[in-house]
Amino acid sequence: MFKKILILSLPGIGDTLMATPMMKYLRESFTRATIDALTMQRGSYEVLKVNPHIDTVFYFPFLKKGVRASLSYILREIRPRGYDLSITIYPSYPKHYHVVAYLCGAKMRIANGFESGYVKELHLLNTHLVQMKLTDHNVVNNLRLLTPLGIRCNPDDVKLELTIPTDIMDWANDFWHSMNLSDKAVYFHNGSSKIKKGTEKKILPWWWVRKLLHRLLEEGYNVLFNLGPEEQWQREMLECDFKAELGKRIWPISGLSILQVAALIKRAGLLIANDSGIMHLGAALNVRVIGLFGVTATYQVAPWTANACTVTSDLPCAPCYTDYAKREFRCSNPKYNPSNPTFPCMEAISIEKVMECLTKLT
Repeated sequence: MFKKILILSLPGIGDTLMATPMMKYLRESFTRATIDALTMQRGSYEVLKVNPHIDTVFYFPFLKKGVRASLSYILREIRPRGYDLSITIYPSYPKHYHVVAYLCGAKMRIANGFESGYVKELHLLNTHLVQMKLTDHNVVNNLRLLTPLGIRCNPDDVKLELTIPTDIMDWANDFWHSMNLSDKAVYFHNGSSKIKKGTEKKILPWWWVRKLLHRLLEEGYNVLFNLGPEEQWQREMLECDFKAELGKRIWPISGLSILQVAALIKRAGLLIANDSGIMHLGAALNVRVIGLFGVTATYQVAPWTANACTVTSDLPCAPCYTDYAKREFRCSNPKYNPSNPTFPCMEAISIEKVMECLTKLT
Protein backbone atom coordinates (compact mmCIF):
# COMPACT_ATOMS: atom_id res chain seq x y z
CA MET A 1 0.00 0.00 0.00
CA PHE A 2 1.41 3.36 -1.01
CA LYS A 3 1.49 6.08 1.65
CA LYS A 4 2.99 8.98 -0.31
CA ILE A 5 2.39 9.52 -4.02
CA LEU A 6 3.85 12.23 -6.23
CA ILE A 7 2.32 13.17 -9.58
CA LEU A 8 4.82 14.85 -11.88
CA SER A 9 2.63 17.23 -13.87
CA LEU A 10 5.45 19.09 -15.58
CA PRO A 11 3.81 19.95 -18.95
CA GLY A 12 1.37 22.82 -19.54
CA ILE A 13 -2.25 23.51 -18.68
CA GLY A 14 -3.86 21.36 -21.36
CA ASP A 15 -1.76 18.28 -20.64
CA THR A 16 -2.34 18.73 -16.92
CA LEU A 17 -6.11 18.95 -17.33
CA MET A 18 -6.11 15.84 -19.52
CA ALA A 19 -4.49 13.99 -16.60
CA THR A 20 -7.16 14.96 -14.05
CA PRO A 21 -9.32 11.86 -14.70
CA MET A 22 -6.30 9.71 -13.85
CA MET A 23 -5.82 11.70 -10.65
CA LYS A 24 -9.41 11.07 -9.61
CA TYR A 25 -9.05 7.30 -10.13
CA LEU A 26 -5.80 7.36 -8.18
CA ARG A 27 -7.45 9.11 -5.23
CA GLU A 28 -10.39 6.69 -5.24
CA SER A 29 -7.97 3.76 -5.18
CA PHE A 30 -5.69 5.17 -2.45
CA THR A 31 -8.02 7.05 -0.14
CA ARG A 32 -5.59 7.21 2.78
CA ALA A 33 -2.48 8.11 0.83
CA THR A 34 -0.96 11.56 0.58
CA ILE A 35 -1.13 12.55 -3.08
CA ASP A 36 0.94 15.57 -4.08
CA ALA A 37 1.80 17.12 -7.44
CA LEU A 38 4.92 18.82 -8.76
CA THR A 39 4.57 21.37 -11.56
CA MET A 40 6.94 23.62 -13.49
CA GLN A 41 4.36 25.68 -15.41
CA ARG A 42 2.49 28.36 -13.47
CA GLY A 43 -0.80 27.60 -15.21
CA SER A 44 -0.56 23.91 -14.28
CA TYR A 45 0.02 24.88 -10.68
CA GLU A 46 -3.06 27.12 -10.72
CA VAL A 47 -5.44 24.45 -12.02
CA LEU A 48 -4.12 21.75 -9.67
CA LYS A 49 -4.10 23.80 -6.48
CA VAL A 50 -7.92 23.71 -6.54
CA ASN A 51 -8.11 20.01 -7.49
CA PRO A 52 -9.89 18.08 -4.71
CA HIS A 53 -7.84 14.94 -5.30
CA ILE A 54 -4.45 16.57 -4.67
CA ASP A 55 -3.21 17.36 -1.17
CA THR A 56 -0.30 19.72 -1.91
CA VAL A 57 0.89 21.23 -5.19
CA PHE A 58 4.50 22.31 -5.60
CA TYR A 59 5.67 24.75 -8.25
CA PHE A 60 9.22 25.26 -9.45
CA PRO A 61 10.14 26.58 -12.94
CA PHE A 62 12.94 24.10 -13.64
CA LEU A 63 13.67 25.25 -17.19
CA LYS A 64 13.98 28.89 -16.14
CA LYS A 65 15.97 28.32 -12.94
CA GLY A 66 18.66 26.09 -14.43
CA VAL A 67 20.34 22.87 -13.34
CA ARG A 68 21.95 23.94 -10.06
CA ALA A 69 18.88 25.64 -8.59
CA SER A 70 16.61 22.82 -9.80
CA LEU A 71 18.80 20.13 -8.28
CA SER A 72 18.93 22.03 -4.99
CA TYR A 73 15.14 22.41 -4.91
CA ILE A 74 14.47 18.72 -5.56
CA LEU A 75 17.03 17.48 -3.03
CA ARG A 76 15.95 19.91 -0.31
CA GLU A 77 12.19 20.21 -0.81
CA ILE A 78 10.90 17.12 -2.62
CA ARG A 79 13.13 14.09 -2.10
CA PRO A 80 13.11 14.31 1.76
CA ARG A 81 9.31 13.87 1.73
CA GLY A 82 9.85 10.18 1.08
CA TYR A 83 7.49 9.40 -1.78
CA ASP A 84 7.14 5.70 -2.51
CA LEU A 85 5.37 6.15 -5.87
CA SER A 86 5.67 8.75 -8.61
CA ILE A 87 3.68 9.01 -11.83
CA THR A 88 4.84 11.21 -14.72
CA ILE A 89 1.86 12.33 -16.77
CA TYR A 90 1.61 11.95 -20.54
CA PRO A 91 3.16 13.09 -22.90
CA SER A 92 6.45 13.58 -21.04
CA TYR A 93 9.01 12.48 -23.61
CA PRO A 94 12.21 14.58 -23.06
CA LYS A 95 14.89 13.48 -20.65
CA HIS A 96 14.44 16.27 -18.11
CA TYR A 97 11.05 14.84 -17.07
CA HIS A 98 12.61 11.50 -16.24
CA VAL A 99 15.66 12.96 -14.53
CA VAL A 100 13.34 14.91 -12.24
CA ALA A 101 11.32 11.76 -11.50
CA TYR A 102 14.48 9.83 -10.66
CA LEU A 103 15.86 12.55 -8.40
CA CYS A 104 12.57 12.84 -6.51
CA GLY A 105 13.44 9.43 -5.15
CA ALA A 106 10.28 7.31 -5.27
CA LYS A 107 11.04 3.59 -5.35
CA MET A 108 8.34 2.97 -7.97
CA ARG A 109 8.37 5.39 -10.90
CA ILE A 110 5.72 5.09 -13.62
CA ALA A 111 5.81 6.87 -16.98
CA ASN A 112 4.76 6.23 -20.56
CA GLY A 113 7.07 4.33 -22.85
CA PHE A 114 7.66 5.49 -26.42
CA GLU A 115 9.06 3.70 -29.45
CA SER A 116 12.23 5.73 -29.00
CA GLY A 117 14.00 7.47 -26.14
CA TYR A 118 14.60 4.56 -23.78
CA VAL A 119 18.32 5.33 -23.56
CA LYS A 120 18.80 8.70 -25.27
CA GLU A 121 15.95 10.41 -23.38
CA LEU A 122 16.61 8.42 -20.20
CA HIS A 123 13.22 6.74 -20.02
CA LEU A 124 15.19 3.89 -18.43
CA LEU A 125 15.28 5.89 -15.19
CA ASN A 126 11.68 4.80 -14.55
CA THR A 127 10.90 1.44 -12.96
CA HIS A 128 7.69 0.92 -14.99
CA LEU A 129 7.05 2.10 -18.54
CA VAL A 130 3.52 1.84 -19.92
CA GLN A 131 3.53 1.82 -23.71
CA MET A 132 1.63 4.78 -25.07
CA LYS A 133 -0.56 4.56 -28.18
CA LEU A 134 -0.43 7.38 -30.72
CA THR A 135 -3.94 6.53 -31.88
CA ASP A 136 -5.41 7.13 -28.42
CA HIS A 137 -6.48 10.37 -26.83
CA ASN A 138 -4.11 11.86 -24.26
CA VAL A 139 -6.73 11.27 -21.57
CA VAL A 140 -6.62 7.54 -22.32
CA ASN A 141 -2.81 7.41 -22.30
CA ASN A 142 -2.87 9.06 -18.89
CA LEU A 143 -5.42 6.56 -17.55
CA ARG A 144 -3.25 3.74 -18.84
CA LEU A 145 -0.49 4.86 -16.45
CA LEU A 146 -2.48 3.26 -13.63
CA THR A 147 -2.30 -0.28 -15.08
CA PRO A 148 0.90 -1.23 -13.17
CA LEU A 149 -1.10 -0.53 -10.00
CA GLY A 150 -3.87 -2.90 -11.06
CA ILE A 151 -6.31 -0.07 -11.65
CA ARG A 152 -8.55 -0.42 -14.69
CA CYS A 153 -10.37 2.64 -15.98
CA ASN A 154 -13.29 3.11 -18.34
CA PRO A 155 -12.56 6.20 -20.49
CA ASP A 156 -16.26 6.52 -21.32
CA ASP A 157 -17.04 7.38 -17.71
CA VAL A 158 -14.46 10.11 -17.10
CA LYS A 159 -14.35 13.86 -17.53
CA LEU A 160 -11.77 16.57 -17.03
CA GLU A 161 -11.96 18.38 -13.72
CA LEU A 162 -11.50 22.00 -12.76
CA THR A 163 -12.97 23.57 -9.64
CA ILE A 164 -13.48 27.33 -9.65
CA PRO A 165 -13.51 28.82 -6.12
CA THR A 166 -16.72 30.64 -5.20
CA ASP A 167 -15.01 34.00 -4.71
CA ILE A 168 -13.50 33.88 -8.21
CA MET A 169 -16.84 32.92 -9.75
CA ASP A 170 -18.43 35.82 -7.86
CA TRP A 171 -15.75 38.10 -9.30
CA ALA A 172 -16.62 36.89 -12.83
CA ASN A 173 -20.31 37.61 -12.27
CA ASP A 174 -19.48 41.09 -10.97
CA PHE A 175 -17.27 41.70 -14.00
CA TRP A 176 -20.10 40.61 -16.25
CA HIS A 177 -22.58 43.03 -14.72
CA SER A 178 -20.13 45.93 -14.52
CA MET A 179 -19.39 45.63 -18.25
CA ASN A 180 -23.08 45.23 -19.13
CA LEU A 181 -22.31 42.04 -21.02
CA SER A 182 -25.25 40.13 -22.48
CA ASP A 183 -25.72 36.40 -22.03
CA LYS A 184 -25.11 35.95 -25.75
CA ALA A 185 -21.35 35.96 -25.45
CA VAL A 186 -18.35 33.98 -26.61
CA TYR A 187 -14.87 33.75 -25.15
CA PHE A 188 -12.29 33.71 -27.95
CA HIS A 189 -8.67 32.58 -27.77
CA ASN A 190 -6.01 32.51 -30.47
CA GLY A 191 -2.64 31.66 -29.01
CA SER A 192 -0.10 29.01 -28.23
CA SER A 193 2.85 28.42 -25.95
CA LYS A 194 6.43 28.56 -27.18
CA ILE A 195 7.72 25.52 -25.36
CA LYS A 196 8.60 23.70 -28.58
CA LYS A 197 10.00 25.34 -31.68
CA GLY A 198 7.20 26.06 -34.11
CA THR A 199 4.34 25.91 -31.60
CA GLU A 200 3.89 29.65 -31.94
CA LYS A 201 2.60 29.01 -35.49
CA LYS A 202 -0.39 26.97 -34.29
CA ILE A 203 -2.36 30.20 -34.33
CA LEU A 204 -4.85 31.59 -36.82
CA PRO A 205 -3.78 34.48 -39.06
CA TRP A 206 -5.17 37.89 -38.20
CA TRP A 207 -7.17 38.24 -41.44
CA TRP A 208 -8.99 35.03 -40.44
CA VAL A 209 -9.64 36.30 -36.90
CA ARG A 210 -10.94 39.61 -38.25
CA LYS A 211 -13.44 37.82 -40.51
CA LEU A 212 -14.65 35.60 -37.69
CA LEU A 213 -15.11 38.54 -35.33
CA HIS A 214 -17.21 40.36 -37.92
CA ARG A 215 -19.39 37.26 -38.30
CA LEU A 216 -19.82 36.95 -34.54
CA LEU A 217 -20.78 40.60 -34.23
CA GLU A 218 -23.29 40.20 -37.07
CA GLU A 219 -24.86 37.33 -35.12
CA GLY A 220 -25.23 39.58 -32.07
CA TYR A 221 -22.48 38.10 -29.89
CA ASN A 222 -20.43 39.94 -27.31
CA VAL A 223 -16.81 38.78 -27.63
CA LEU A 224 -14.37 38.40 -24.76
CA PHE A 225 -10.99 38.33 -26.53
CA ASN A 226 -8.24 36.58 -24.58
CA LEU A 227 -4.87 38.36 -24.55
CA GLY A 228 -2.38 36.31 -22.56
CA PRO A 229 1.35 37.11 -22.38
CA GLU A 230 1.97 35.50 -25.79
CA GLU A 231 -1.00 37.17 -27.49
CA GLN A 232 -0.44 40.84 -26.69
CA TRP A 233 0.39 41.59 -30.34
CA GLN A 234 -3.29 41.08 -31.14
CA ARG A 235 -4.29 44.05 -28.97
CA GLU A 236 -2.85 46.44 -31.55
CA MET A 237 -4.80 44.61 -34.26
CA LEU A 238 -8.03 44.96 -32.29
CA GLU A 239 -7.45 48.64 -31.73
CA CYS A 240 -6.83 49.13 -35.44
CA ASP A 241 -9.74 47.08 -36.84
CA PHE A 242 -12.34 47.23 -34.05
CA LYS A 243 -11.66 50.46 -32.18
CA ALA A 244 -15.33 51.49 -32.15
CA GLU A 245 -16.38 48.13 -30.72
CA LEU A 246 -13.86 47.86 -27.89
CA GLY A 247 -15.56 48.05 -24.51
CA LYS A 248 -18.96 47.90 -26.19
CA ARG A 249 -19.14 44.58 -28.02
CA ILE A 250 -15.53 43.33 -27.85
CA TRP A 251 -13.66 43.19 -24.54
CA PRO A 252 -9.90 42.51 -24.51
CA ILE A 253 -9.16 40.23 -21.54
CA SER A 254 -5.65 40.58 -20.15
CA GLY A 255 -3.65 40.35 -16.93
CA LEU A 256 -5.84 37.72 -15.26
CA SER A 257 -4.99 34.51 -13.48
CA ILE A 258 -5.86 31.21 -15.14
CA LEU A 259 -8.71 30.69 -12.69
CA GLN A 260 -10.12 34.13 -13.48
CA VAL A 261 -9.98 33.31 -17.19
CA ALA A 262 -11.70 30.00 -16.44
CA ALA A 263 -14.44 31.82 -14.52
CA LEU A 264 -15.12 34.16 -17.46
CA ILE A 265 -15.24 31.17 -19.83
CA LYS A 266 -17.70 29.49 -17.48
CA ARG A 267 -19.82 32.64 -17.35
CA ALA A 268 -19.82 32.98 -21.15
CA GLY A 269 -20.74 29.34 -21.59
CA LEU A 270 -19.17 29.27 -25.06
CA LEU A 271 -15.52 29.12 -26.10
CA ILE A 272 -13.89 29.31 -29.52
CA ALA A 273 -10.18 28.49 -29.41
CA ASN A 274 -7.38 26.93 -31.35
CA ASP A 275 -5.70 23.83 -29.87
CA SER A 276 -4.29 25.24 -26.63
CA GLY A 277 -4.48 25.05 -22.87
CA ILE A 278 -7.36 27.54 -22.95
CA MET A 279 -9.33 25.15 -25.17
CA HIS A 280 -8.94 22.41 -22.56
CA LEU A 281 -10.08 24.82 -19.84
CA GLY A 282 -13.40 24.98 -21.67
CA ALA A 283 -13.60 21.19 -21.84
CA ALA A 284 -12.89 20.89 -18.11
CA LEU A 285 -15.64 23.41 -17.38
CA ASN A 286 -18.08 21.53 -19.64
CA VAL A 287 -19.05 24.66 -21.54
CA ARG A 288 -19.68 24.60 -25.29
CA VAL A 289 -16.31 24.44 -27.05
CA ILE A 290 -15.41 24.93 -30.70
CA GLY A 291 -11.86 23.67 -31.16
CA LEU A 292 -9.85 24.75 -34.21
CA PHE A 293 -7.23 22.27 -35.42
CA GLY A 294 -4.50 22.32 -38.05
CA VAL A 295 -1.17 20.64 -37.28
CA THR A 296 -2.37 18.64 -34.27
CA ALA A 297 -4.69 15.62 -34.28
CA THR A 298 -8.22 15.71 -32.91
CA TYR A 299 -8.06 12.02 -32.03
CA GLN A 300 -5.25 12.84 -29.59
CA VAL A 301 -6.20 16.22 -28.13
CA ALA A 302 -9.79 17.11 -29.05
CA PRO A 303 -11.76 18.79 -26.23
CA TRP A 304 -12.76 15.94 -23.91
CA THR A 305 -16.42 16.87 -23.55
CA ALA A 306 -19.70 16.02 -25.24
CA ASN A 307 -20.30 19.75 -25.68
CA ALA A 308 -17.49 20.13 -28.20
CA CYS A 309 -17.39 20.63 -31.94
CA THR A 310 -14.07 20.52 -33.79
CA VAL A 311 -13.12 22.18 -37.06
CA THR A 312 -10.10 20.88 -38.93
CA SER A 313 -8.19 21.84 -42.03
CA ASP A 314 -9.01 20.03 -45.28
CA LEU A 315 -5.34 19.95 -46.32
CA PRO A 316 -4.21 16.37 -47.03
CA CYS A 317 -0.99 16.88 -45.08
CA ALA A 318 -2.83 17.74 -41.85
CA PRO A 319 -2.50 16.76 -39.11
CA CYS A 320 1.26 16.38 -39.29
CA TYR A 321 2.23 16.58 -35.61
CA THR A 322 1.07 13.24 -34.23
CA ASP A 323 4.25 11.91 -32.59
CA TYR A 324 5.24 13.48 -29.28
CA ALA A 325 8.79 12.29 -29.78
CA LYS A 326 9.10 15.19 -32.24
CA ARG A 327 10.52 18.18 -30.46
CA GLU A 328 9.71 20.66 -33.21
CA PHE A 329 6.69 21.61 -35.30
CA ARG A 330 7.73 21.51 -38.96
CA CYS A 331 5.68 22.08 -42.10
CA SER A 332 6.19 20.18 -45.36
CA ASN A 333 3.35 21.84 -47.26
CA PRO A 334 4.71 23.34 -50.53
CA LYS A 335 2.75 26.55 -49.86
CA TYR A 336 4.43 27.09 -46.51
CA ASN A 337 6.45 30.27 -46.17
CA PRO A 338 8.72 30.26 -43.09
CA SER A 339 8.29 34.02 -42.78
CA ASN A 340 4.52 33.62 -42.25
CA PRO A 341 3.37 33.78 -38.63
CA THR A 342 1.21 30.66 -39.01
CA PHE A 343 0.97 27.32 -40.82
CA PRO A 344 -1.04 26.82 -44.05
CA CYS A 345 -3.36 24.33 -42.33
CA MET A 346 -4.43 26.99 -39.83
CA GLU A 347 -5.17 29.42 -42.67
CA ALA A 348 -7.26 26.73 -44.41
CA ILE A 349 -9.76 26.33 -41.55
CA SER A 350 -13.25 27.19 -42.80
CA ILE A 351 -15.06 30.03 -41.03
CA GLU A 352 -18.32 28.68 -42.43
CA LYS A 353 -17.71 25.41 -40.59
CA VAL A 354 -17.05 27.37 -37.40
CA MET A 355 -20.41 29.10 -37.80
CA GLU A 356 -22.07 25.73 -38.45
CA CYS A 357 -20.60 24.47 -35.18
CA LEU A 358 -21.92 27.56 -33.46
CA THR A 359 -25.43 26.80 -34.70
CA LYS A 360 -25.10 23.16 -33.71
CA LEU A 361 -24.03 23.97 -30.15
CA THR A 362 -26.47 26.82 -29.55
